[in-house]
Amino acid sequence: MIRIDSENKKIHFFIPYNIEEENAPPQTFDLISAYVCPICNKILRAYYIGIIPKEAVNNYIEKNSINNLPEMGLAIGNAGGGQYLKNTSHFDKYSRSSSCKWEEIPFRGVKTCLEALFEKLDRQHTGYAVPEKLIELVNKNQFEGILLVPDVCGKDLPMLIYNENVLSGIGQRTNIDFKKEWQLRESIIKFILEKIGIIERNGNQ
Repeated sequence: MIRIDSENKKIHFFIPYNIEEENAPPQTFDLISAYVCPICNKILRAYYIGIIPKEAVNNYIEKNSINNLPEMGLAIGNAGGGQYLKNTSHFDKYSRSSSCKWEEIPFRGVKTCLEALFEKLDRQHTGYAVPEKLIELVNKNQFEGILLVPDVCGKDLPMLIYNENVLSGIGQRTNIDFKKEWQLRESIIKFILEKIGIIERNGNQ
């Protein structure tokens, strides 16, 4: 198991599954920064002072009881005398039933993340001006479908996660065909702007 200790700013790598020592202490390192999903409590990213061989990291990850494969995919790298890891399987829209339904925006800072989110949701346009009201609401965790993910060490800017189904209203509907679902997803930015009063329900600004 790999666990983040937010209170003490530590990351713990508990005994590998292939070693049968019940009381062996974990390998523990000081965190530089780390982000944990507030929905599923899984690690999103972590940067820490210390090194574990890349080929050994999978030994610390919980295994699927059916196929004995790691429950979490990780990208590992070394930088600045430390090591970082990124959860590459946190969100998977199509294949992993165990994946979280909230997707990470891989940037830092609320405004930067929202700009990236708007461009991701509408690939036909770039350079969106994110409304200050939306930034304010997200900063307070008061906008449904978008959540702040703070750095547990308090040193770096927060990240954001979002849920397309919540933002589009799909999660509140039943018996939606694929075409209708696609149309709803294409209209997410419009729904967001309607919620904060930037445009009216009929589309007028």
